[in-house]
Amino acid sequence: MNSLSLSQVKKLYGERVYKQVKEKMALEKKVTSSKSSGSALSKNKNLLSRKKNESPYEQVLFDIFKEVFHEYTVSSQDQLIPGRKFKVDVLVHELKLVGELDGYLNHGFNKEGFKRDRIKDRLLKLEGFEILRFYASEIASGPDEARQVLYKMKAIRKKLMGLSSNK
Repeated sequence: MNSLSLSQVKKLYGERVYKQVKEKMALEKKVTSSKSSGSALSKNKNLLSRKKNESPYEQVLFDIFKEVFHEYTVSSQDQLIPGRKFKVDVLVHELKLVGELDGYLNHGFNKEGFKRDRIKDRLLKLEGFEILRFYASEIASGPDEARQVLYKMKAIRKKLMGLSSNK
């Protein structure tokens, strides 16, 4: 599947997401095309990492979770596991379901992001959480497939958690 163009993002997700995507693309371009000193490159990478929590694709994924799991508490959360300093992108509290967004920009610069995610997955699984990972490119190409996956997972988790079908 091809990624959406900026005009398609604006049409599908509105002005706010369009501006966020455009801003992130500009920052990405600065980082990848920077031929200046290492300190300028570091500064731009730091800007990008601070923007990670405000990723437009993360926001779209969060919105899809809110839509599918509207009858449950959906949030992002820091320190879900006591004593561990990591954040989950999306959490459906009652179903112990975690959604994570992966992308090259946030995980592709080195192996550390990949390793950190595997450790996080293992710790969450040991606490009874189910983790669904989505690539940013999946969200960029359209939310329908992610939405279908979430509806299927909703039915599975409800059954496993012994929740009635009317919630």
